[in-house]
Amino acid sequence: IGRNERDLGRGSIDRLNGGRGEDVFVLGDRNGVFYDSGRNNNAGRSDYAQIRDFRPGEDKVQLNGRFDDYVFNEAAVAGRNGLEIYHDSNNNSRWDSRDELIGHIVGVETARPDYFLFA
Repeated sequence: IGRNERDLGRGSIDRLNGGRGEDVFVLGDRNGVFYDSGRNNNAGRSDYAQIRDFRPGEDKVQLNGRFDDYVFNEAAVAGRNGLEIYHDSNNNSRWDSRDELIGHIVGVETARPDYFLFA
């Protein structure tokens, strides 16, 4: 994997809107997790994607790995309530300061496996 593929989203905060129809918001693929700050000592809140128009039952969020590789937390980010998506960087199945914020889904309160696709 080249440097650019590993660094997708690093250092940026992106606000994503999908529009009409079914959308797939890609926050990771088979090459890895996007929006990873690369630092294991903080939650990486300076780079993530905020999904602003997620429609349950229509839209999906694509992540690397599997559902158990992530932890979820209901919280406000940038003044908007929703669901934070953290990559469980230390694999302990609970949120802590070493996990990496990669996404925030506005208006969603609970993580359901059918909201996600995995690569």
